[in-house]
Amino acid sequence: MYNQYNSPFLQEKFPEIKEENKGKFTAWVKKNMPGKSTCEAASAVMGKKDKYSEAVVKMANYAKNFGCSKKSNSALTKQGKSLEDLQNHLKNLNARLDNTVPGQKKLKPMLVKQIAATKEKIQALKNK
Repeated sequence: MYNQYNSPFLQEKFPEIKEENKGKFTAWVKKNMPGKSTCEAASAVMGKKDKYSEAVVKMANYAKNFGCSKKSNSALTKQGKSLEDLQNHLKNLNARLDNTVPGQKKLKPMLVKQIAATKEKIQALKNK
């Protein structure tokens, strides 16, 4: 089973994806969760880790931490995302914040900033 203390954030160097593993999670998502984006699938997997194999959980965790987190909050509203999309994004950020471990010192402040920025965008949309 997946152990959160094996997190890439606790390792000294950035974990690179081996060439033979590139695209595996995306392919898994297309086959097993059609219609969901890779980030949506990663969130779904991380929400029910016990339902999926350790390999899938590891791929989802990597996608969520290093792929999905790179999408900035400003990109959400620039792309015309709805209030519901922003609220879902906020829910995902809060879940990630709740699941951080003590060794993830750099992740926690980043998530707090993203949460604050997303709340501002939600409020701005509500005030329109």
